[in-house]
Amino acid sequence: MKQIDQKIYEKVISRKEELNKTNPMELRQLPLWSSESFSACGKPQELGVWHDKTEEGEDLFVTQCKR
Repeated sequence: MKQIDQKIYEKVISRKEELNKTNPMELRQLPLWSSESFSACGKPQELGVWHDKTEEGEDLFVTQCKR
């Protein structure tokens, strides 16, 4: 795996771990879409988090990085 790909992978996993540790009531309040910019190996990246609330009361999150 290229170094830049490893850095991006680590950022995505880190964000997912943060979400997993968040209180369910706090998760419920998160926006349906958020993004944050970061740098991997000196190249700008954007990490996006999508949030969907199911009818059953579950919160689904998708975390993705776009170069």
